[in-house]
Amino acid sequence: MFRLETAQYYEGNATMIKKYFIENVKVLLRDKSNVTAQFWINQTDFRTVHSHEDYWEFSVVLSGTICNNLNGKTFVCTPGTMFYCTTKDVHNLTSNDKSVRYVNFTVALPAVLQLLAPLSHQTVDKLYDNNRMYTLPSGVFSTIDNTLHTLNLIPPEQYEKANDIIVSQVMGFLQFIVIRLQSEDKPNEPLWIQTLNEMKRSEDFFTCTVADLCHRLNYSRMQLSRLFKQHFGTTPHDYLLANRLLYAQNLLANTDLNTTEIAYAVGFSNLSQFNTVFKNKFGVTPGQYRK
Repeated sequence: MFRLETAQYYEGNATMIKKYFIENVKVLLRDKSNVTAQFWINQTDFRTVHSHEDYWEFSVVLSGTICNNLNGKTFVCTPGTMFYCTTKDVHNLTSNDKSVRYVNFTVALPAVLQLLAPLSHQTVDKLYDNNRMYTLPSGVFSTIDNTLHTLNLIPPEQYEKANDIIVSQVMGFLQFIVIRLQSEDKPNEPLWIQTLNEMKRSEDFFTCTVADLCHRLNYSRMQLSRLFKQHFGTTPHDYLLANRLLYAQNLLANTDLNTTEIAYAVGFSNLSQFNTVFKNKFGVTPGQYRK
């Protein structure tokens, strides 16, 4: 199901050469997988301009300096910099720095769309409009090496766990970017969106009902439905459900809670309903997702 990647691979007509760090961190690939994890050192021979038609790419510079030549502009990326490329971007990487170490995560477009589902159209648009480069807080940056070592310790028969670990890491990146984007816009945000964002910082949000939203945001159901359709392109019910299911994925991947406990934690009244809704969304039951 997984296989180790060879030293060369082909993207279009270009041959990409990869050198791996001394820890021999595995390159994880799965047929029809949403995610691959790759770790490179001292080699950035991605000089051929290319695009990623069916996945987003997230990279973090651990040491050294890399130039990301993105959509005709050059961005210098130093240690602690996270940069990403979407399906709309064209770029290449260059560096003469022999000390370069960077980690790269790629996420297939269907998985990206799931992660972006709870966000407003305005926020998603800004993910495409900015320069795609951020300096990570030290706390986030320090988790990268731990993630790599954890991935490397996973035995072959348990490689499916890697998918969950990487999704969790990428969700952390996206959350950081979105918080930054939202903080930039906060003075212009309607009060109800500011209140909604505050609610989302509490675990109680994942058991919240539409009636609870109406009460906290001080709108009728009809008014709230109109606002959510305008700002998020969906209904309050579907917005809450998307957030619940993403949180359920996180709990399945990163906690020892059983599926019944997780069902209650994300607002479902019984396990059967949780299993049905989860499978309709992701194609597998919560139990199958965790394996």
